[in-house]
Amino acid sequence: MIREEDLSVVVQGDLHPAYTRLCIDSIRHYLPHAELILSTWEGRDASPYAADITVTSEDPGAVPLSRENDFTNNLNREIVSSRAGIARATRPYVLKFRTDMCLAGTRFLARYDERMPAEFFHGRVMVLDHYTRNPNVIPVPFHPSDWILLGRRDDLVALFAIPLMPREELLYYAAHPNPAPLYRASYHRYTPEQWICLAYLRQRLAISCDHYADNTEENRRLTERILAGSYLVLDYAASDMRFLKYDPDWDKAACTLVHEREWRWMAERLAKGRLQPQGREALFYAGAKALVALRRIAAQIVRALGLRAAIERLLKGTTQR
Repeated sequence: MIREEDLSVVVQGDLHPAYTRLCIDSIRHYLPHAELILSTWEGRDASPYAADITVTSEDPGAVPLSRENDFTNNLNREIVSSRAGIARATRPYVLKFRTDMCLAGTRFLARYDERMPAEFFHGRVMVLDHYTRNPNVIPVPFHPSDWILLGRRDDLVALFAIPLMPREELLYYAAHPNPAPLYRASYHRYTPEQWICLAYLRQRLAISCDHYADNTEENRRLTERILAGSYLVLDYAASDMRFLKYDPDWDKAACTLVHEREWRWMAERLAKGRLQPQGREALFYAGAKALVALRRIAAQIVRALGLRAAIERLLKGTTQR
């Protein structure tokens, strides 16, 4: 368990009128003795938030995420603002947090075990199940969540001591054929989560992963080794953390995530030297893959009938209610 007196909370990202006040107030309420650092962009007025330390950086900008929507890929913004904020932390542990999230308690601190050994860090790095993807279910390896990161300061400094993603990689599939149907309209060669994970690991390992869906047997097993041996996966529902921007389960794809249960399955199996999922774990993955396949077929039918926009409006209205 981490004491809040040993914790720096680095709130990184742009300032959102609807969210950031809730974010800061919740941290002050539930972690009154933690160091609070706000890391945002030059030109933003951060004075109303009264953080212990305010850091501003030049905005590296963003690029379009997909040809199907108006979302932006903010990976380089995340790297810059996280790195700048963590560099100013003075406590031995750091919680990297988004400006559009808030706390509803501190159960996550009790779930962190600083005694657990870690293969690729000095201590474990805690992440949420949303969106830590399970390569045994969908072909997306090296995808630990980046919503929050909780761990030793030196580990998070090292995790973000990585290069920014070059523009040609951010927009790779604007000029090249996409090898997989999963993110068929996206431009990026790797997802933001994958870029952070791979850029860090490639300083320590030789990894052959050519694109976001390069889910070879070797990459699946290495992803499990990394998650089970260096991370600590916490279920969002049990974290006392809340995402304010949208419903985390908007895509109804919980079966594609590594929840705490699956993380423990991986850790227990690998500790016994078993590389392949067996028994209930294998059955669960088979069922989850079948569900994903059915959803993909349903999505193809929706697109063919031209119903996608109407369904998205319906889902958006349901979420807002």
